[in-house]
Amino acid sequence: MSNLANDLTIYGFPGECKKFDERHPLWKEVMQNLQQAFNLAFTREQQTKGPEDRLVYCFGRLCVEDFMEILLVCYHGYGAAASKLLRSMYELTVTLYYVHEHPDEADIFMGYHLVQQNKLLD
Repeated sequence: MSNLANDLTIYGFPGECKKFDERHPLWKEVMQNLQQAFNLAFTREQQTKGPEDRLVYCFGRLCVEDFMEILLVCYHGYGAAASKLLRSMYELTVTLYYVHEHPDEADIFMGYHLVQQNKLLD
């Protein structure tokens, strides 16, 4: 393993990291562009009109975090972990799309969170 501070092979399976680099030689370059897009979309002062906008923004940010986690575990050879994370990212994406298409139901969706919390406490 390399001692470089920005070398991502410091844990996991270094052989898997090397294979990932070989299969996807441009991934680091592409990730820089994608990171810039993420920053443009989410590192700014967010102007929202209502709860539906805040919900879509927050769920979008969670999708970005899930994507970055999936990339990290894939790079290090943890495919099963990536599959688990992909499921939650898919569910967030479907919910995000639904709320975007039906903004009038955002309050109902957020209110259901209280129902779930109450069930958990019971």
